[in-house]
Amino acid sequence: MNDVPSRLEQLGFQLGRAWYAYLGLLDRLLAESNLGDDVQPGMGNVLFALFEQDGQTMGSLARRLRLSKSAVTRLVRRVGKAGLVETTADTQDRRSTRVHLTPRAETLRERCLALADRVQQTLCDDLDDDEAASLTKLLERVTETIRRHSQQADERRQLT
Repeated sequence: MNDVPSRLEQLGFQLGRAWYAYLGLLDRLLAESNLGDDVQPGMGNVLFALFEQDGQTMGSLARRLRLSKSAVTRLVRRVGKAGLVETTADTQDRRSTRVHLTPRAETLRERCLALADRVQQTLCDDLDDDEAASLTKLLERVTETIRRHSQQADERRQLT
């Protein structure tokens, strides 16, 4: 018997399938919680970081979310278009931009937190605590590896 996984059984394909299943789960739970008209998949990173500490700078959000500043800028624009965040110039450093939750976002806070709990429960339904913690650490490592490779590629492009 061949122990080598087929291409469709390899990690990249499994991550892709997990991503699409996760998006489907989010869509379903957003609809069930009546948040689907207000929040879309992808907005949670910014919202939850601001639920923890409102008024962060774009730079601090990027560090907290472990995303590039340009990715955070795009996310904040998207969440802003939905009327959930506003940006203002930092009063201490005019070069920095601060991101604040709108009153509308504050009205959604409890429902968003409850939704996050439901997502976590669903994702961990067939995992014990050790498995969930291990999977989380492994996914963090894979994500950091992808980021490192992307950063190295960007640096190589800048040299040419």
